[in-house]
Amino acid sequence: MNLVIFDIDGTLTESVAIDELCFLQAFRDVLGIEQINTNWLEYAFQTDSGLALEICRKHLDRDPSDVEIGDLRSRFVQLLCAAVEQTGQPIREIPGAAALLHGLKSHAEWHIAIATGGWEASARFKLASACLLVDAFPWANADD
Repeated sequence: MNLVIFDIDGTLTESVAIDELCFLQAFRDVLGIEQINTNWLEYAFQTDSGLALEICRKHLDRDPSDVEIGDLRSRFVQLLCAAVEQTGQPIREIPGAAALLHGLKSHAEWHIAIATGGWEASARFKLASACLLVDAFPWANADD
């Protein structure tokens, strides 16, 4: 048996730029946090949950509440939806991603999983927008 694990942003979908813009705007809108360091590799954890924790600790001197995390997640997804609607263009798959997933799925010796540092709701939106059907695969996300 062979296992291949795919990330979403930049691996299955062309969503890195829009993801970052909407993520930053969600922090401005929900918590009033500006001037966030976008060198994500400088953070201890590069998941949406880990980033939210570290950003709040740095800018608010405290951990975010569960309600604030929920509000950030919701606003982030709203902004992603609005960005797609405004441009009239869905988030695109990385060329060949759907064909690769389909091809691997048809081979019994290959198993596929999805692992993303993104929150589940935003990850599912990006995949659906790109018409990538991954519901049959096990996966993990930042909400885990």
